Amino acid sequence: MRNRIVSGMCQGLIVVESDLYCGSMISARFAAEQSRTVFAVPGRIDQSTSRGCHQLIREGASLLAKPEDVVEELGYLLIDKSTNEPAEAVSQSFQLSEDEQLIMKQFEGGEVLDMDRLIDRTGKSSP
Repeated sequence: MRNRIVSGMCQGLIVVESDLYCGSMISARFAAEQSRTVFAVPGRIDQSTSRGCHQLIREGASLLAKPEDVVEELGYLLIDKSTNEPAEAVSQSFQLSEDEQLIMKQFEGGEVLDMDRLIDRTGKSSP
């Protein structure tokens, strides 16, 4: 349940190291199902902790080689480091549904909530 919430709260999910069967791969699957961008950092081919990332890349995840790849893929404003000026502006609209806004509002104070408490506060049911 936690993995589904985490992946749903982000625009992109980055998997740095992962074997084929672990929580990172579960989060990546949820992110893909929720139309989030999945990034994977490639690793050494002889390491089991790289197998998950390599599988994600084979399945269409965005290969993450440098931080700018995230900025570029998600369409954020790029800053030219030499001039500290905008290098490229890419507009991207991001709208939350009413239910998503209600859930996000519960976290405004920085409070950590478990699923039961979140359900109690919002009156929404768990999927």
